[in-house]
Amino acid sequence: MQTNFSVQPGIAVFTRWILCPGRKHVLRIFLILLAVALGSVFSFAVFFCAGSAGTAQALTRDEFAARLPQENAALEGMADAVPVERGELSTEEEMEIMAVDDLERGMTGYARTVAYGTEVESFSVEIMSVLRGQGMAGDLIMIEASGEVIDRSGGIAAGMSGSPIYIDGKLVGAISYGWQDADHRIGLATPAAEMKNVAGYSRRLAASGKTYELQEPVETGDREITTVHVAGGDEDLDSEETTTYAADDAVALFTPVETPIMLSGLSGRAREYVSDELDDRGLWPLQGGGAPANYDPEEVLLEPGSAIGVQLMRGDIEATSIGTLTFMEGREMLVGFGHPFMNRGSVDLMLTSAYIHHVMESARQPFKIGGALELIGRIDQDRPAAISGRIGRFPHITSLRVRVEDEDLGHRKHTNVQLIQDEDMFVSLLTGAALQAVDQSIERIGKGVADIEFKISGRNIPGDGLERKNKIFSFYDVAAASLHELMEGIGLLLYNRFQEVDIYDVTLEIAISERNMTATIEDIEVQEDEIQPGGTLPLEVILRPYRQEPIVKEMELEIPEDAPEGEMMLAVYGGYHHFYVPEEEQEREEDGEPHIDYAEDFHKEIEMFEDRPMNNELIARLFPVYPQNYQERRRPVPEVEEEIPEEPELPEEPPDEPEEPEEDVVGAAGPEALADAVDSPGSGEPHGLTPEAEPPEAPPYHIEEEEEEWFEIKESRETPYVVHGNKDLEIYIVTEQSGDGSLPGAGIADFGIEE
Repeated sequence: MQTNFSVQPGIAVFTRWILCPGRKHVLRIFLILLAVALGSVFSFAVFFCAGSAGTAQALTRDEFAARLPQENAALEGMADAVPVERGELSTEEEMEIMAVDDLERGMTGYARTVAYGTEVESFSVEIMSVLRGQGMAGDLIMIEASGEVIDRSGGIAAGMSGSPIYIDGKLVGAISYGWQDADHRIGLATPAAEMKNVAGYSRRLAASGKTYELQEPVETGDREITTVHVAGGDEDLDSEETTTYAADDAVALFTPVETPIMLSGLSGRAREYVSDELDDRGLWPLQGGGAPANYDPEEVLLEPGSAIGVQLMRGDIEATSIGTLTFMEGREMLVGFGHPFMNRGSVDLMLTSAYIHHVMESARQPFKIGGALELIGRIDQDRPAAISGRIGRFPHITSLRVRVEDEDLGHRKHTNVQLIQDEDMFVSLLTGAALQAVDQSIERIGKGVADIEFKISGRNIPGDGLERKNKIFSFYDVAAASLHELMEGIGLLLYNRFQEVDIYDVTLEIAISERNMTATIEDIEVQEDEIQPGGTLPLEVILRPYRQEPIVKEMELEIPEDAPEGEMMLAVYGGYHHFYVPEEEQEREEDGEPHIDYAEDFHKEIEMFEDRPMNNELIARLFPVYPQNYQERRRPVPEVEEEIPEEPELPEEPPDEPEEPEEDVVGAAGPEALADAVDSPGSGEPHGLTPEAEPPEAPPYHIEEEEEEWFEIKESRETPYVVHGNKDLEIYIVTEQSGDGSLPGAGIADFGIEE
């Protein structure tokens, strides 16, 4: 319950006091009972006040728990964040900040961090210099760390970012930058005042990518440092300026104390894929571990120096960035890291307590190996100076549930993951998690057939969400192929042009077999190639399953009463070719008439995605070779019996000057002129033209242009196979008067020719 965050620290401290040696046994029992009673009273009071306050900026615990899949006990437990105790200097009233102007070289103090488990340890810190920032760059503090913790760790380790530094009981700042490939005991700290601004939504620019001149040179080993360059991301590290600084012995090159992101539950190519995506965003992916099996959540204290986690994924697969809590403000706000996580500004990430397994020494930079414990709140600010968040308020998340069955091995595996709803990273994280679920279930990469079914639910998704099922086959990688349509559906929702959506649940069920369940269309057969409106067109489709004997699938098309007469195209194809467009329609598309309509609203766009043919569907379409009105006015040019004129006698010598021809009048020659323009049967040259002359371009049809109307009949039948290929043939819709197959109404009179 939320009240634990308020009363648990007092009860725990009071209980430890009365249980110390030297107290009377009776007194201890009495005080224990008194503490429990007082705790109950205060719990009720805090619960009553908290219940009336509410919050509109984040999910409550009940709302958060309601969004978790009920059948996943592991994820359900996430809603019950552990009570956390507050240690010293944890509230604004108790915390006093030392100004940068009050710092002097040689001042000593201590810092706090977790090097193993959840216990906070201290190590010594000495102030070496203060780096004054110019313009928008903030001040930084150069420090040298020492002590047993530092000796064990091999220096300032990744994961120590945010470790608070105290001098004379005042908070100075937090460790945030380490010396690149050099003395790992020396680092930079972000002043506490800079970090405190983050809790107030400060937008101050980062100090990274800036150069500082030291007020006094600093000697370390055989080097005298006069300049400090603080590099930003990978681009700054690779820049010519940074390379020049790195080669100068008088310049110390510092980078943010890398916040490693621990991956667990990922392996093989799924881990490689997610690692590449995180690396592109400036994160350092490492193989991590989860919580130990024997830890007690009630013993986890949350205080300055405690390990905290920022999570991108949680559940059977986890991606957690480990850092250190610097200080807390009030009863909810906490600030940590001392540098940005991804520098994304306002965010909505999962905040957890964390466990440290070990600190690894490394020439590049020592780093902590740890894992997330309980979900305790949300990170809402990711700024250059620090991250900040709130305890007891939880982020909006998406639940991914994947169920995979390997039909060959009889294996069934369920994978449940929660993901952040960051639009930039969501698709990558979901793809990696889903790929891991499939790969781990079938334990191979190769060919196979997969029956898939998925549903995507969320806010602002029309209807009951987006649902789709299909049959997928791949010769090379059935696991990856089985996820293609899911990713397509996710992209359709996230990047739609109509409205913002909030995806909160994705379910995916896959059954995979190594069999080749494909079939190719070899032929189609019909009894008659002439049908009448109101009749039926029975047809047989010859399918050949992969390396098997052909089989026959029967289908039947119902021809409506208002079907137009004329020449039709019967096309039969598999749903695998659902973008199949016959040649005649391709010509129409080239003329600017798209075959596929664009969705006019979000609901229609989802409907088009859901209703498109499945790969194992056998589809028969009947449509005119030309649009309806175009077909009705398409008249074949009649064959005219022609009289071949006798060749005129040529003069022995041509005249010196040709006679000027009389002015031609269009249509003056009458029917004879039309006959001369028509090719005679079997001839390659029109009459009246010499072989050297170019024939005029004459349209073979008379066309009356009108607005076109499209007629189409479509039927489909589901099969056990992924259907490949297509076949088509011509069919005529005719009336009783035109049963000979000729197009009705055609005659010489239509062309102004007398019989």
